[in-house]
Amino acid sequence: MCIRDRNIIIIAVGGAIGTISRFGLNQLFLDQNGGNTISTFIANSTGSFILGLLIAYISLKPEWPPEIKLFLSIGILASYTTFSTLTVSTIYMIENGEIIKALINVSGSILVGLIAAYLGIILGRSVGNIS
Repeated sequence: MCIRDRNIIIIAVGGAIGTISRFGLNQLFLDQNGGNTISTFIANSTGSFILGLLIAYISLKPEWPPEIKLFLSIGILASYTTFSTLTVSTIYMIENGEIIKALINVSGSILVGLIAAYLGIILGRSVGNIS
C-alpha cells in the first residue's frame, strides 16, 4: 500500500471518530431549544482548543510520525468541528428575524474559538516542554 493510500485510510478512520463524536454531542442537546446551535458552538469551541493544543504539542515532538497529525487534525477534528453548520444555522436565524441571536452566534463562536485555540496552544507548548 502506498503512503497516500495509507494516509487516506488514517484520515478516514479519524473522520469516522470525529463524526460520531459530533453526532453524540448533537444528541446531548437535541431536546433543548436551539440544540443544534448550542452543540455547534460547543463543537467549534472545543475543537479549536483541542486543535490548538495538539498542533502546539506535536510541533514540539518532531519524533512523532506525521500520520498522527493527519489522524488527529484532519481526521478527527476536521469532522468534529462544524463551521459550515455555524454559517447555515446563522443564515436561518437571520431569515427568521433573529438578527441579534445570529450576531451573538457568529461573534461568540469566533471569539470563543480564538480564545480556545490560543489557550490550547499555550497548554500544548507548556505540556510539550514538560515531557
